[in-house]
Amino acid sequence: MQQQWVPGDHWNPKNQEPFSDTQVVQTRELFARMGMVGEQVPPSGEYDQIVILGAMMRANNARTEFVANLMHEGRVTIAQGGKIVFWGGPRQREKKEDEPTARLLGTLGQPTHHAFQNPWLQKQLRLLSESNAERVLETEADEGRAVMLHHLGDMTLNRAYIPLATDISQLPEPGKYRDISRYDFTQSSGTKVEVINAQTVDRPMGDPRHTTEQCAKEWLETDPPAEHARVLFVSSNPYIRRTTLVVNKLIDQSGRNDIQLFSCGPAAYETTQPQLFMGEAGRLIYEDLQRAQ
Repeated sequence: MQQQWVPGDHWNPKNQEPFSDTQVVQTRELFARMGMVGEQVPPSGEYDQIVILGAMMRANNARTEFVANLMHEGRVTIAQGGKIVFWGGPRQREKKEDEPTARLLGTLGQPTHHAFQNPWLQKQLRLLSESNAERVLETEADEGRAVMLHHLGDMTLNRAYIPLATDISQLPEPGKYRDISRYDFTQSSGTKVEVINAQTVDRPMGDPRHTTEQCAKEWLETDPPAEHARVLFVSSNPYIRRTTLVVNKLIDQSGRNDIQLFSCGPAAYETTQPQLFMGEAGRLIYEDLQRAQ
């Protein structure tokens, strides 16, 4: 299992073995029984924080829309003084994200949209109109900010944090450097919103970038939840189980066992390939081995 599926980013080998149509169906059915395919809905109630794990644009949009629907239906509410947090980083937007990015900006760019007058959004729309598409929503953190504007309402920037370790005389290549480590916003409703722009780190299974583990670490170190906080962690399948394990591991290591973590998220896409499910199985095995050592 490990030698076949572990290498590469998300532990998908570069030369993936082909699956027959029958094997594709059987693999999805198997992982559905493991709870790694369908939508995972959280317990209804009030939460001190809702944490949305960032990814690429399609997942960012799906996860944030999932939260918006839960809140609209009244199944999930934010406690007084609570906040919504997006975990992102300086990873550069990839070419395959251009189409979903254009669709989102097309919606946000309608004068009737509730966030149309947002100054930051107007800057993004100007860049797009000036044919600077490569500079629009350049990073995962930017994408998170845009999808939250779209699904959760307009928000005003209150504060941006400059990382103290930044050495502007030696800027690394794009996608690794972050000039801002965190943004704090307030929605028109008064709800606090936070976007974490986590540090790029080396990884054993792919190119350097920020990780779920690094996001959780910065979240716990820089602006930790209140004592006995109820936190709703939002990922999406097939990643929910593994990413929840990673966050719980960091919570335990930080001595914050008082935090109650609940996980949820939208279903895997119908187009999700069996290799990706197998890759997640490999990563779960790896996490088990790491905990056992």
